[in-house]
Amino acid sequence: MKARRKPVSVSSDLPKCPIAGCTARRKKDHLMCSGHWGQVPSERQKEALRLYKTERGSTAHWTYVAQLIKDMGGAS
Repeated sequence: MKARRKPVSVSSDLPKCPIAGCTARRKKDHLMCSGHWGQVPSERQKEALRLYKTERGSTAHWTYVAQLIKDMGGAS
């Protein structure tokens, strides 16, 4: 008999997804929940990750992130 996995509890300490109407939690180092991230076109995902890795915290990085979240239906 296989051992049952314990249910994973979602910590209320985790930030909420910034997409309007979404109640999912996201990891602190993620832009949005995995469900919404999966809806982002792969080229935009790659650019967001490139900016995160090479220009983290720069104006270009934050501008791109803000626009990406806005385009997905998030706060402006």
